Amino acid sequence: MKKWRNCKFRTQLFASFTLVIGIIILSLGIILYIYLGSSYREQEEEILTTQAKQVAINTDSCLAYYEAYMNLLQKDSHFLNLLKADTYEEASEYLKKMTAEFMTLNSGRISEINLYKQGFYDEKHENFRKNHKACVKEQLGKSEYAYEGTYLNDRNEKVFSFYKRIYQPNPKRWFYIEFRIYETELYRFFNEDKSGNDIVIYNGDAVMSMSDRSYFSKELQRRKVNPEGAFILKDSNGKIPILAETDNGWKVVVNTDLNYLKRGLWEVFGRMLPIIFLIIVATFFIVSFISNQLNKRLGIIQKKIMAIGHDEYEENGKAQIEGLNEFKVLESEIDRTKLHINQLLAEIENRNKSKRTAEMVALRAQINSHFLFNALATLKWLTRSEEGTRILPEAIEKLAVFLRYSISMQENQVELKRELQQLEAYVYLQKLKCGDELNVVVDIDDELLNCVTVKLVLQPLLENAILHGRKEDGSVLNVTIYSLYDDTYYDLVVEDDGNGMTQERISLVKDGSVGGKNGSYGLKNVMDRIDICTGGEGEVTIESEIDKFTKIVVKQKR
Repeated sequence: MKKWRNCKFRTQLFASFTLVIGIIILSLGIILYIYLGSSYREQEEEILTTQAKQVAINTDSCLAYYEAYMNLLQKDSHFLNLLKADTYEEASEYLKKMTAEFMTLNSGRISEINLYKQGFYDEKHENFRKNHKACVKEQLGKSEYAYEGTYLNDRNEKVFSFYKRIYQPNPKRWFYIEFRIYETELYRFFNEDKSGNDIVIYNGDAVMSMSDRSYFSKELQRRKVNPEGAFILKDSNGKIPILAETDNGWKVVVNTDLNYLKRGLWEVFGRMLPIIFLIIVATFFIVSFISNQLNKRLGIIQKKIMAIGHDEYEENGKAQIEGLNEFKVLESEIDRTKLHINQLLAEIENRNKSKRTAEMVALRAQINSHFLFNALATLKWLTRSEEGTRILPEAIEKLAVFLRYSISMQENQVELKRELQQLEAYVYLQKLKCGDELNVVVDIDDELLNCVTVKLVLQPLLENAILHGRKEDGSVLNVTIYSLYDDTYYDLVVEDDGNGMTQERISLVKDGSVGGKNGSYGLKNVMDRIDICTGGEGEVTIESEIDKFTKIVVKQKR
């Protein structure tokens, strides 16, 4: 209930109407099910009964055709004379010749025709279906005709046997004919049924054909292996049998279920679905129209309040509510509040921008002044020797290149190739001072030359390597400046084989609290400018080991 009270008015309104419509539709469905369900069931049962009767009649008519032919055979005088003379072999041969044309005309319908005597199979057929001798004898003892349920012959074909007693000289002795007929003669009467119902044809208790071909084949195969067992029918729990019978003992059973019998009702419901859908849609439109006037104004106010926390003033700050009412007054107050907040945010942004610019200027000025002091000291040192005086003009030109690049305050980021040009001038000046004690190798991939880098990054890092990396024994300091990159970032690496730093000193450098004669403010300066200019996306990492190496990596976006 608490969640319901917390829902919006429009949601409550829609939910209420939906619930009412749902109850109405459900009630209508229950009424239709109660009053129409039985009617549709009776109608489907009548259709299935008619179908079953038709299959039974067709089956009866089909067997009448073979019965008529048996009667013709019985009237053949020569055949009867052979039977009276008890010449079984000659009678069998004559029967084969007499039925040869019939067998040819019905080759797809009948498998074979055999002659038997005294209710027992002759020696030729003694190994075939012994367990049914007593059954056939019992049927023929009561009637002229007998049927044997479908079985698999030697070729695994589905056949059933139709017997007729044709001559009986005394009650204990008789001759009879067997027609082995293909089971498809019966299956063809319902093989096009698409209902999904199980259809089974019986003669008496014998199963003659069924619609489930897979189950039928498996069961016949089982009975061929174990002929003593009875035919096991499919589990019919939950099924409703529809029965049709003929006077000759043929029985057709259609096993269906309640869903099929009421499919007409489901079809009615299916046809009603579009109507129900239209009713629901129309209801939603009506509810929407009723609640629109109130919810439209509440929605505008809600959007304006939410816009205070987002940069959406241009879209939602305009007046949208017409008239002079409480909603209009509230909207105007929200607009004024939003405008005032935007003005305050703009002022704060301008102040932060000015602060960042001032910080960058101060940091770069720190680098410039420090380098200028060192460069002038180098030039002074050059004037002390004749060789130095000779190269002094070139040194001053390199200093001018460096100063033009570094003193310019118009840009904080430049192409990497410009940074490398400035670095070249700086390396030249440092070589003048350090001579062979300094070896600098620059190996930057050409693919990165047009990438943007923070200005004055490499020179302070090289200067830091020279100041803190050179050893007291005067051994050569090797400094390598190289690059690494992937699709998103690239690294500028300054690595030397000098004195190295302890982890404690690295932590002090990062905190900006390094003291000493030379300090390491140049490294901290680079770290601060990388953070400011890249908005926190770039970083500077330091790796070092005492008396082995120091490696500084500057990571930036490409």
